[in-house]
Amino acid sequence: MQQHLDLCPHYSFIIVDESVWFLDIVAIALKKTYHSVTHDTYKGRLDTVLRHLTIKKVAQAMPPHSLLASRGTGGQGLSMQFAKVVFRCGPWWKKAWEEQATGRVHRPGPQKPTFIYELRA
Repeated sequence: MQQHLDLCPHYSFIIVDESVWFLDIVAIALKKTYHSVTHDTYKGRLDTVLRHLTIKKVAQAMPPHSLLASRGTGGQGLSMQFAKVVFRCGPWWKKAWEEQATGRVHRPGPQKPTFIYELRA
């Protein structure tokens, strides 16, 4: 993340994982490590209205901004072209899930390049 902040400070990030508990840990780490990066969370704990408002807020936020999204809620039917960097925390059990998460950001005709990273431990 630091490399992109240094090279492209006007890019937003999406961090996607299957575990909402892991995303809670990532949120704490972001607050302590990257003070200039604000973040929002998009996961199943939010009701439908809050999910919509969260996406709208993140899309209008000044970069650098990050969205922490769970795989289940951040997958199907969403367009998240406001972000240019995706961190998939994995591995995931189905290749289609990985492609779906990437597809939320990487759409035909983007103006800037999209960067996709897969983090494995």
